[in-house]
Amino acid sequence: DLHQKMTYSGLQASLQRNQQKSRQQQHNRWKDKRRFSSQLHSQPNLFYSADRKIASKNDETFVPIRKFVNKPTLKSFPMKNFILVALIITLLVSCQTNNEQQVSKSVNWGNRAASETDFEGYLHGKSYLPVYSHIYHIQEHKAFDLTITISIRNISATDSIYILNADYYNTKGDKIRQYLEKPAYISPMETVEIIIAEKDKEGGSGANFVFDWAVKNPQNPPLIEAVMISTLDQQGISFTTRAVQVAE
Repeated sequence: DLHQKMTYSGLQASLQRNQQKSRQQQHNRWKDKRRFSSQLHSQPNLFYSADRKIASKNDETFVPIRKFVNKPTLKSFPMKNFILVALIITLLVSCQTNNEQQVSKSVNWGNRAASETDFEGYLHGKSYLPVYSHIYHIQEHKAFDLTITISIRNISATDSIYILNADYYNTKGDKIRQYLEKPAYISPMETVEIIIAEKDKEGGSGANFVFDWAVKNPQNPPLIEAVMISTLDQQGISFTTRAVQVAE
């Protein structure tokens, strides 16, 4: 009986020790979690190590198995970052507004009707200007659309010049647009423009303009050029062409 009592007492004491050890382990895990949560909040670059301890990035004694990332909150986002973001947004909106306001307008030929009706005393000429509403790249079935700006310049400092006709032809040679119903003037040193939008593909890769004009001084014919440009997909391309005078 004494042996049984001693055995029972030993088992009971062992059980109590195990229960106390288990409670202590649970308490330690709870303390570790609280400590880890506190340090993680203050140091977002911490890792959770393989042996369930907290280690920093540079601690080589632990093997990082999971990285915790703090989600940004309004409290953790510095006020200077808000100011920087606001400035960037304002700048982008301003640039967009300025671009919309600074788009060149094609000339209104109706407001440029010439008071002159008799051009017998003037030198008459005809200019041919090649333009491209698109060009091909990689293969013949892939076209690169372009915006066209036609620039008609009066290089005379004293005399106006007169545009009698301004006709737009496509690649096949068909006249697809007539810009003038009456002769139009261009004042000394003035430049007028015709814009063909990028989405306007009617002209094609072999499009052209033909201008009939009249000037007083044969030494100062109009200077007519075209600029083709596109910035599609952040790939800028641009080139120019210049009109040549053709015999009538």
